[in-house]
Amino acid sequence: MDFGTFASTTRRCEQVVHLLMFAPPQERFRFMTDILKADVDVVTFVVDARAPASYQEARACSRS
Repeated sequence: MDFGTFASTTRRCEQVVHLLMFAPPQERFRFMTDILKADVDVVTFVVDARAPASYQEARACSRS
């Protein structure tokens, strides 16, 4: 699992720090994805558009 931060500024000049957490997409790490999704505001999945075979797996991860 990887962790990082990203800071952005709102229109009101307030700084917001986003916590970025990454878990590999393999089945053996699925439990980690479920833990990370437990108490967050936004979940973003990055899927390689050149690999249509991965679409079903990404869909399953996003719905669990």
